[in-house]
Amino acid sequence: MIAAQRGYRTKVVVSYKSSAEKIATLRAYGAEVIVTVGGVTRDDPRHVSQIAARVAAQTPGGVSLWVLSSGQGKLFCWFVLVGGLGAEHGV
Repeated sequence: MIAAQRGYRTKVVVSYKSSAEKIATLRAYGAEVIVTVGGVTRDDPRHVSQIAARVAAQTPGGVSLWVLSSGQGKLFCWFVLVGGLGAEHGV
């Protein structure tokens, strides 16, 4: 929500296990959602972390951030923010 409010393009890389509601909400806020396959090891190029790193590297101004939230509204995904965030934080 904050990224959308600040005008950042946002790409979110999530596991195929993510709920349809979570994906729909992210898209409603303007995020491009990339859904990955499951059952692969962390070093596999199809793993969510590998895809997020690749997307960030291939996106000018892209910054990859791991977001982990516990509690009832679990959110486990990688965000790739584009435009402004890197410059604001010296990245």
